Amino acid sequence: MAANQQRRFGWLGGFISGVISGLLVSFILTPTGHAAGVYVANLNSKPSCRNPQWLMQVPDDQIFSDSYYFSADTLPYYGIQHTPDYSVDGDLRTAWLQWWPTTDLNAGDDTKNWITWSFPHSYDVRLICIINGWQADHETNIETLPISRALISSGHASNSEIPNYKLCPPVASRLDDYLHAYTYQWQPVSFSCNTNSVTLTIESVAASSEAARKKSLDKVPEPLLAKTKRPLAGLSEVRFYYAPAILSHLPY
Repeated sequence: MAANQQRRFGWLGGFISGVISGLLVSFILTPTGHAAGVYVANLNSKPSCRNPQWLMQVPDDQIFSDSYYFSADTLPYYGIQHTPDYSVDGDLRTAWLQWWPTTDLNAGDDTKNWITWSFPHSYDVRLICIINGWQADHETNIETLPISRALISSGHASNSEIPNYKLCPPVASRLDDYLHAYTYQWQPVSFSCNTNSVTLTIESVAASSEAARKKSLDKVPEPLLAKTKRPLAGLSEVRFYYAPAILSHLPY
């Protein structure tokens, strides 16, 4: 009798152990399980653009992009329209570009220098990585302007108005100009917000960036419309990294 009970409990214990092991293995093989494992393995280091670790990337094909301004360039062998969707197309050679400055457009309203990225649902965004300027090659880098100061916010108003800070406090960010690096550089922006949209508003372009490119900018052919004869500024690519739900309570 005792032997039968031992066999019964032994079989039941083995069955339960097998189910739990199977569930653990199945969880570990999921993206969320992988992220949890990476977090445990990197407790003493912080996610970065080079190694986002336990953060997961919002898929590019789930992001809708919009901007108030965008423009075509006038460089030889290019001449393409730099629409906002180029900022999340996965191609580092493309870029979203707009005229700069715009203070004499729209009756001097300079609050419309924004680009917004919308997601199909909310993500707990913790890190934004940006490639500043148009980094297709040295020519595109030196004949367009990178962003110097930008305001990162959550949400945007309807009808192409200024950003509406309805969800999270805006974050002022300064982006570097890698004019002589001859390679693209991902730049991090720490932005912790559970949101379904993120807006970047260009606040300034560094005078040093303009001075370093003056000779090249002066040679850029005049655009089609005389009133828009001005340099272009913008960014090549942006990526958003979020914390999976199971890890959303953890600090970044």
